[in-house]
Amino acid sequence: MKLNKIKLLIAFMISINLMNAQQDAQLSMYMFNMLQYNAGYTGSKEDPYASAIFRTQWVGLKGAPQTLSLNFHSPLKRKQYALGASIRGDKLGATTYANTDAYFAYRLKLDKDTKLSLGVSVGFMYYQLNLLEPKGISQKDALLNSNPNKVLPNFGFGAYAYNPKYYIGVSVPHILTSSLREAVNGANTLDTLLSSQATHIFGTAGVILGKSDMIKFKPSLMLKYVPKTPLSLDLNMSVLLQERYWIGASYRFGGDIYELQTRVMDNLEVGMLLSEL
Repeated sequence: MKLNKIKLLIAFMISINLMNAQQDAQLSMYMFNMLQYNAGYTGSKEDPYASAIFRTQWVGLKGAPQTLSLNFHSPLKRKQYALGASIRGDKLGATTYANTDAYFAYRLKLDKDTKLSLGVSVGFMYYQLNLLEPKGISQKDALLNSNPNKVLPNFGFGAYAYNPKYYIGVSVPHILTSSLREAVNGANTLDTLLSSQATHIFGTAGVILGKSDMIKFKPSLMLKYVPKTPLSLDLNMSVLLQERYWIGASYRFGGDIYELQTRVMDNLEVGMLLSEL
């Protein structure tokens, strides 16, 4: 029984290696946490601004995704400059990611109300793969007796144009595509099964409709591209009541789950075959 569990784990990791998928945590309420996606957003609130978001999915299922994001940014005394910082954590099954980033933005005034902000981010990502996480795997199994981890540097860039009526932005939060293969310390058997960071490109836009302070409509969208994966498009409609209360709904297109599941099963079959050799 133990041998079968090891084979299944190896097959699953092989299937991950052969697949390409998104790595960054994706939040449905992205419009409240734009700093995570675009460094140019830094200072756009025109006042010191802090936010915290916690997301948990598939409640009750062991190893279900959990995401935490803490952010702060503010313009400086010289208003054309802004600074920010963020700490993010993401856990899914046996993998744990933690990101720490610092942001700097230079903001150009295009007209009376419109600004173009050009931002950069510098930070680190901590990655850990807990191979002993699945229930029933023995601490004595030599193949799995390790918790590989790695700290990877990163920098990103973003452009963000905005005024009181609309915003539009484009960004690449992760420019470096560092390999995760060396994360396994001494476990050469699993070394080739690990992946590398992928470049994520984001496009965002939104508009404010309505002049009354009682009710305003804020439709927005986010387009995400990750190489070798389907495009993802988030559409959101928010309603702001009395400048204080939010009501909204979101819908996500792309990232066809059937296609993804098919690729997983195809690769899982290959992995199972290899584990029998």
